[in-house]
Amino acid sequence: MRLLPTLTFAAATLVACLSLPSVAEAQVRCGQMLAKQGDSRGFVIKHCGKPDNIVRLTNRYGAQVAEEWHYYKTGYNAKTTTIVFRGNAVASTREVLD
Repeated sequence: MRLLPTLTFAAATLVACLSLPSVAEAQVRCGQMLAKQGDSRGFVIKHCGKPDNIVRLTNRYGAQVAEEWHYYKTGYNAKTTTIVFRGNAVASTREVLD
């Protein structure tokens, strides 16, 4: 009968571990600082610099709803960092190794 509490603990641990990647992607490193959800455009420019590319995201009516800022790092461990702004604040971040 002690098997049920052990299985419950194992299932809870598995769920907690599977949710970690979404937490890890909630922020990206810019030099010594972390850009995270809620940071302003000024904060991101100060610590990450000007973006290499800006893509304006629009709704089906053509109104701008967000902006994606792309930063490209080349060479060893090349990666693309994307910071999405809604209004003046960071809505989401992600890094993709190239």
